[in-house]
Amino acid sequence: MTKQAVDHAGQQGFSDEAEAIVRAFLKQAKSSLFTALLLSIASISAVTAQEKSPESSRQGSLQLGTHASTLGLGVLGGYDFSKVFSARALVNHYDFDYDLEESDNKYKGDLKLSSFGLLLDARPFRNGWKISGGALINNNDFSASTSGTVGVDIDINGQNYSSDLNGNLDANIDFDEIAPYLGIGWNSRQGKSGLSFFWDAGVLFHGAPKLQASGSLASNDFGYNCNFDINENGTATLTGNNCDALQAQYETLKEDLENEHESLQDELDKFKIYPVISLGISYRF
Repeated sequence: MTKQAVDHAGQQGFSDEAEAIVRAFLKQAKSSLFTALLLSIASISAVTAQEKSPESSRQGSLQLGTHASTLGLGVLGGYDFSKVFSARALVNHYDFDYDLEESDNKYKGDLKLSSFGLLLDARPFRNGWKISGGALINNNDFSASTSGTVGVDIDINGQNYSSDLNGNLDANIDFDEIAPYLGIGWNSRQGKSGLSFFWDAGVLFHGAPKLQASGSLASNDFGYNCNFDINENGTATLTGNNCDALQAQYETLKEDLENEHESLQDELDKFKIYPVISLGISYRF
C-alpha cells in the first residue's frame, strides 16, 4: 500500500466523518443560542407591558413544577427561605437519535441530555424577576458513528490495482462533569399560591467539549485490519493485523489522525458555554 493510499484512508476514515459530527454539534449550539435570544426579547417585552406588582414570596412556601428546556425535559422542587431568596433542585433528561447525510456518507447520531442541578434564586425587586446561580452535574453526551467503503488505488510490484478499503468511525463528545450556571428568569405568580408559568434564560459553563474517536480500516484482499483510537488529548494508537509490517506507512496515518483531532478540537474550544432556555409550569403550596 502506498503512502498516498494510507493518507487518503486516514483522511476519509476520520476527517470527513469527524468534521460532519462537529458541524452538527456547532449547528445545534448556534440554533439554541438564537432561540434563547429571541425568547428573552419576547419575554421582556411581554412583562414590561404588564402592570408592576408588589407581590413577594411567602417565607417557607414550597413549589413543584415541570419544564422543557435546551437541557431536556425535567422536573423541579423549590423552597422559599425568605421574600428574597429561594432554592431549586432540578433534574433534566432527553435522548435524541437522528440520521445525518454528508458527502454521500450516512451517519447515526445520538444526543443524550442528562443533568441534575441546584440553583439559588435572588429577587432583588421582590417580584417575579429573579437572578439565578448554581451548578449542575453534567452528563450530557454527543456521539455519532458511520461505516462505509472507500475506493483506493494500491501499488503492488509496480502495478496499480483497485481495491476497497472498508472502515468505520465512532466519535464521542463530552463535557466537564460539574458545570456552573448563571441566568435570569421570571415567574407569573411569584408569592401567590396556585399554578404559575415561568421561564429561565442563562448559560451553562460546561468547558471545552472533549472529542474522542475510534474506528478501523480493513482490506479483505490483503488480510489487513487495523484499529485506531484517539483519546481526548489527541494521542492516536494503532493496533491489529499487519500493522507492524506497514509501520512506516502507519506512522503517517497516526500523524494525520492526531493533526486532524487537533484541528477539530480547536474549533470545539470556541464553545465553552451552552445557552440554556427553559419554559415551564409550577404549583406553589
